[in-house]
Parts: sequence; structure tokens; C-alpha cells
Amino acid sequence: MKIKNITAALLFIVITAAALLTACASDGAANNPDLQKPVDADPADIANENSESPIEEDMFAGIEKGTYNGREFTILAREPMFEEFYSEEETGDVINDSIYKRNVTVEDTFGVKINVIINPGDWTESTIKKAVMAGDGAYELVDNYAAWVGSLVTSGLYLNLLDIPHLRLTEPWWSQHAVDELTVNGKLFVVPGDISLNLWKTIMTVFFSKGLRQNFDLENPYELVKSGQWTFDKMIEMSKGMSADLNGDGLMYTEDRYGTFIYDDLTFVNFHNAFNIPTTLKDANGIPHSTLDSPEVFELAERMYNLAVSTEGVIYGNQADGFNKLYTSGYPIVQTSLDMFMNDQILFYPTTLGVAEDLRIMETDFGILPYPKKDALQSEYKTASRDQHTMFGIPIDVKDVDFAGHIAEALCVASNKIVIPAYYDIALINKFTRDDESAEMLDIIRQGLNFDFGIVFAAQTNQAGWMIRTSVNQKSFSFASTIEKSAVKNESALEKFLAAFE
Repeated sequence: MKIKNITAALLFIVITAAALLTACASDGAANNPDLQKPVDADPADIANENSESPIEEDMFAGIEKGTYNGREFTILAREPMFEEFYSEEETGDVINDSIYKRNVTVEDTFGVKINVIINPGDWTESTIKKAVMAGDGAYELVDNYAAWVGSLVTSGLYLNLLDIPHLRLTEPWWSQHAVDELTVNGKLFVVPGDISLNLWKTIMTVFFSKGLRQNFDLENPYELVKSGQWTFDKMIEMSKGMSADLNGDGLMYTEDRYGTFIYDDLTFVNFHNAFNIPTTLKDANGIPHSTLDSPEVFELAERMYNLAVSTEGVIYGNQADGFNKLYTSGYPIVQTSLDMFMNDQILFYPTTLGVAEDLRIMETDFGILPYPKKDALQSEYKTASRDQHTMFGIPIDVKDVDFAGHIAEALCVASNKIVIPAYYDIALINKFTRDDESAEMLDIIRQGLNFDFGIVFAAQTNQAGWMIRTSVNQKSFSFASTIEKSAVKNESALEKFLAAFE
């Protein structure tokens, strides 16, 4: 297993006024023998120093200051996510350098060394299970693949994050909607946060071809969004008439044109979030209950099925001749559809925000939109991140809970102040997008980030939250009978899973 240690100063003495020390003090030193409080300085010296230069904002305001004298803080990270947690040196790349700066800042401020252990592949479940069974307290923080993290919750391998000292889960660097949605009986075991960029890179959006929009004299999607008229029906309306057999071979395939191209079934699941139609709702006691048998969900399922198989101008690759052969090892349908979009063969392309990085080489212009609303009466645009984003957990065998919470909070704050702005303001807006309106759209998309308990933990609840995926892949629309047949198993699985929160 490969370990990379970030070289940083082992000792850091924070000089501050006595009044600031009083405001930030807590019982952390008593709980952490290794944590040494900063040395008091002469207030007059501080006043003189401040008079010579502007006072910089303290990004760690509210977090107890002190040093751990070079103590290691270990993160278990999935191999594909490793570079979001570690950078060996500055290279001139905006994102890499911001991650390097974040880590060094935390290391210098709190006197720690950040170790990132690479877990081969995209799954950390077996590794963390073995580690906890060994009881060696190997990790302070674990990066988990969101879709499968529920198995670790049911196994009781993670601490209740609401009980962890120093974690300020009501602050914006932790996803507030996720905290609210995933907390049951005062217990929260996993949460997404700004320590990793992938929460934002995997947020689901809709790209559109400006070339096709202009060539066909279609309405401006940006204006539709701002006026509240960017709806599902509007997307379908604009897609109609776009499909064309460009090469004249009598077949619709990779060289032809489409209105909307949907390359996988998770795209349909996100309409639960986009339409604000949840798969579960909490009762008066805060306990989630399934809503899959509601008329709203049935209507959504029917609309998604029609979108997949019978809507003019729209193609769902897995149900289309030719394209369905591209759902093989390596998932070539993704690159194929991306190439088609870059070649102006697709008007609307629902995918993740991180695709903007790939579109830098696109010759013609593109734009970014939120997922459409159910109708114009819906007040906000909603979306979610794809299920491969990171959910953080702190293992039950962690050696020092106080230390784990302290540095995890510091990393999340530093990411919020250093890494996220670098990605969002510098890279994404200035480097990857091509118009001023995209910045406004990105704000709308980020503000609409949503979580659904039943979808997040679908794998642990008999895949109930993924019923839309099942529906669009069936030969005929049979959502009602599918729900009826699976209702008992769904309820039993949900009840069993909720036992982990008791």
C-alpha cells in the first residue's frame, strides 16, 4: 500500500492576543495531551505588527489553535480520488497548487503531518472493515464511494459525526442538506464536505450546444432559466425536430444528430431531485418512510419511461439500437456521446459538471444549465451529485476522536477557503466555461444541491431509491406492479437499515 507524507513544519507557534485566546479556547488541550496551546505574546508587539500591515482574515477563526508537534493525520483515499487529497509540490496547475497550499496551511497551523493512504480501486469498504476488526486505529478519516457507504453504516463501523468534537456540521463547508437529510435519531455517520472536489465535479447538470441553438433559432436557455421557464416540457419541446440522419445511411447512430442524449439510467434518477419528488420523507419523529407508492412518484416514473423510449428528439443509449452495444467494459458510451456533443450532434447533454474540463477542446461554444424544473410553478432548480462522490466517515477504532475531528474540520475549512474558490472561480469559470452567464448558472446549480435518503442508501434498502432505473430499462412500463411486488422487501430493508440509527 502506497503512503505519501506531506513535508511540513513540525512545530507551529500561533501568536495572538489574550482576548482572542479566551474567545477560541475549549477543553481540547485536556482531551489531547499532544495539543499545545500557543504562547502568549506582548499585546504591544502585536499592535505594532498590525499597524504595519493589514490584518488578514483568519480562515480558522472559531477553531482551537495549537500544535500537535508533527502528529500524523491519516486519510484512507480511493485511488481515483487520491489527487484530491494529496499534492507533492506546486506545479503551476491551479487545482494541484490549491490542494498543496491547503495541506501545507493545515500542517503549519496545527503542527501535523497529513498522510494519504491509497486504497487500490474505487472501493474502501473491505480495507476499512479489516482495519477496524484489527483495532489498530489506522485512519482518522475515510473517503467512501457514496453509493456503497451504507454497508459500513449497517456494520456499525463509523462514529456518530454529531458527537465528534470540533466538527461544525452547521457550517457551509459541510453540505447542510446532506446533514439534515441523512441524520436520523440524532445520528449521522457519513457526510460529504469540501475536503474533496468531487462533490462539485459530479454535480449533475445539462450542457447545451450554442451552435445548434443558434442554427435552429431556438430560445435562449439562459433566459429561460432566469425567468423560471426552464422546465422539463421546454427541454422536450426544444429537442423535437433535432434528430436527423446526417450521413443518410437510413440508421440513427454515432454520426447523426439528436435533441437530447441520455447515456445512462442515473440521469433519470436525478429527476427525483430535479422535480423535488423524494423517494422517502421523514415523519414527525424524523424517521424516513418510503414515498414510492405516491401518485407523484408514479407520474415521474411514467414521464421518465416515455423520455427513455418514445420521446421525439430524445435518445437513451441503453434502449437504442447500436448504442446499446456500447454498454460494455470501460463504458465506451460515455466517451462516444461526449465526442458527439463536442461535434455539435447533440443539443442537450445531461452529465456531470466536471465534464466542462473535457470540453475545453470543443471548437464551438457550449453552455451550462441546471436540470430543468418539473414545471414553472416549482420555485427552485434542484439537482444532486452522482453517486460516486465522497462520503466521509470516522472509524469507530480511531485512536483520538478529538484529534480526528479537529483536523478534519480544519481541512474542510481550508478546502472551502482555498481549493473550492480555485476550482469554482478560477478554473471552472475562467478556464473551462466560455461566457459570463455560466457563472450565474453555476451559482444556481450549486445552490440547488439536494440529497435523498432513499437514493443515497439505495443499495442498502433493496434498491428502492433506484426504481426509476429499473423502470426505464424494462420492455414495457410496469412501475406500479414493480413497486407492488417489491413493497414488502423494500419496507423490510429500510427497517433493517434504520436499526443502525437506533
